[in-house]
Amino acid sequence: MQEITPSEWRLMRVIWTLKFVTSAKLIKVMQEMTEWSPSTIKTLLKRLEAKGFVANNGEARNRTYYATVKEIDTMNEQLNTLFSAMCAHKTGQALAEVLETLSLSQNDCQHLIEVLQEKIKIAPEHIHCNCLPSDEKCCH
Repeated sequence: MQEITPSEWRLMRVIWTLKFVTSAKLIKVMQEMTEWSPSTIKTLLKRLEAKGFVANNGEARNRTYYATVKEIDTMNEQLNTLFSAMCAHKTGQALAEVLETLSLSQNDCQHLIEVLQEKIKIAPEHIHCNCLPSDEKCCH
């Protein structure tokens, strides 16, 4: 899966929320939320189409755009890509620091507690650094 830029994420969130949206409606909504010009919004939309995240119904008039990927799948894929690029030894710390800054519902927090309670049953005592070949000494 290709990477999505922060600006593309903003556009995708609107498309996922509205399900099917004309470019005129998308421009109207995005201009209420940003200071982007219509040409910027259309450029981002074309990029998302080229990347395969968005498609349209092919009509010349009232062209309707829709997401070709599921929101949660895309979020998970992007997060997994990000975390796999980080030092394995430090991902837990990074995740904890991110969680401290996020707004989460009580249900979200309870779900995270349940996931961690299951995860701790099979988690190793220590995660080794993956920044260097295994025969090199890690300084983390």
